[in-house]
Amino acid sequence: MISFAIPYAVTWAVRLFGVRHVLRAPRFYGPDWCCDCRVAPGFYENEGRALMRSLQARVLMPLVVEAALGMLLWSQGRFLAAGAMEASAAAAAYLFHLSLLRGVAWRAWRYAVPVPDPVSSLAVSLRQRKIADYQRPWLEWTLRGAVGVVLVLLGVALARPDAGENVARLVGLPGVTLYAVLGLMLAKHAAAAWRVFGTPAVSPEQFMEVQDAARRHLALVCDYLRAVVLTPLLCWVALQGFPGLRAARLYLLVGPLAAVALVGLAPLVQSERQLVKLGRNLRTPLDRYRPVAATPPEGSFYLVGRLCFRPGETAMLMRGPGGLALNGSSLRTRAWLVYGAGWIVIGVAMVAWK
Repeated sequence: MISFAIPYAVTWAVRLFGVRHVLRAPRFYGPDWCCDCRVAPGFYENEGRALMRSLQARVLMPLVVEAALGMLLWSQGRFLAAGAMEASAAAAAYLFHLSLLRGVAWRAWRYAVPVPDPVSSLAVSLRQRKIADYQRPWLEWTLRGAVGVVLVLLGVALARPDAGENVARLVGLPGVTLYAVLGLMLAKHAAAAWRVFGTPAVSPEQFMEVQDAARRHLALVCDYLRAVVLTPLLCWVALQGFPGLRAARLYLLVGPLAAVALVGLAPLVQSERQLVKLGRNLRTPLDRYRPVAATPPEGSFYLVGRLCFRPGETAMLMRGPGGLALNGSSLRTRAWLVYGAGWIVIGVAMVAWK
């Protein structure tokens, strides 16, 4: 139970830390700003008050449902299902919060302080980025090696004479955990390929530097979560393959996980601070930036403009008539849909197994 409780608690801590950032994001540049536009003094006590209350309600209410569902699963002893649910919620929350902040920024432009001589936007280079640009080779090979060791130890555990009674448990737990690791790898590739549609003509290099730092930070977050997930799995499989180590199972399950979780926080916090510093320095160049009228989106859109088909376009998200739209023609989109369907199959199998 402790081996599941620590990753679950870490995931919740990351979630709450992210929620704190989301609620503070509109005032990132100061009290006279709302997202990326300058507003009149007293905005958050007047026009922006309802805007912030709406954002708070939409961000915090899903957490209540999520916590209640997690407590229900824990009370029934379904620790793995609770962890899978929390990991899925964390991934979905990122896109949900991004959508909320885009909506707040769009609504805030109605109250923006007029600035003379607006500057038009400048198209961003569509150069295809490589995942190798946003990862540390030694860390990537370490994580890959950990997966290999897990598979070897799993083979040792299955080869034991008494493994016949616990085959479902020996295969199910590592299988679900490695499937979650696969999702983190897909998220890392998506972060590396993420791009914006436009950038201000004022200091575009500085703006792109912030975007690049954001991709690097997201990739580091994915690596950190992979390490936190793989560490207890590696120790658990070792205990199944070598029962003589079970006398020290508490130290094996808690000690390495706590060490990895704490040590990994240092580069993560440093990366976030660097990203925040770059973002705050971008305030002055964006002071005179105002977006021009958006060009009409191309392609066929469905489901109230949230689904589109653009053959030849590799991006998952496209600019649609009502905001971001999911590109059904992208191979990356199809991979995510297949991956999500896999979680549904796993959930049904877990319920049937119980």
